[in-house]
Amino acid sequence: MSWETYRARRAVLDNVLTRAQVDLDSALRFDEIPRARELFGSGDNILLTLQRQWTTHLAVRLDQALEDGTSLDAAYVRLADDMPTIRAVLDAGTHMSPTLRNVRRGEVAMINAHKAVERDTPRTHGVLRRLRDRAAAVKAPVAPMSTATLWAGNYAWR
Repeated sequence: MSWETYRARRAVLDNVLTRAQVDLDSALRFDEIPRARELFGSGDNILLTLQRQWTTHLAVRLDQALEDGTSLDAAYVRLADDMPTIRAVLDAGTHMSPTLRNVRRGEVAMINAHKAVERDTPRTHGVLRRLRDRAAAVKAPVAPMSTATLWAGNYAWR
């Protein structure tokens, strides 16, 4: 895909999201959006592209929540608050696209996998991070070694 095509596709997605802020139904009438069918081939492909954006952001938020020891549900809600238009288009698009419904099952599976990790992981993430940071700050300096010393150490088995 060329940069020109990328920008044109991005413009179509921006048009969909701008329309959705005013009227969600008009955003889902992809035939009325200039170059939408030409660049994406179908409305499903537009919805799948938006779903990919959502899923990428969601995966990052869920991973970060696990790292921070915060609630996965809260991470999902915060993302929905940060990306309300995409979430609304995807929710509405789910009713009209069997393909999107199948992909959304994958999203649910990803959330469930994160929840399984959350259940099996003790809530010590913040403590462990502070300990790692403290250890890194107090790290003892390493004495310089000559190449001959390194060479001898690596091949001591000879």
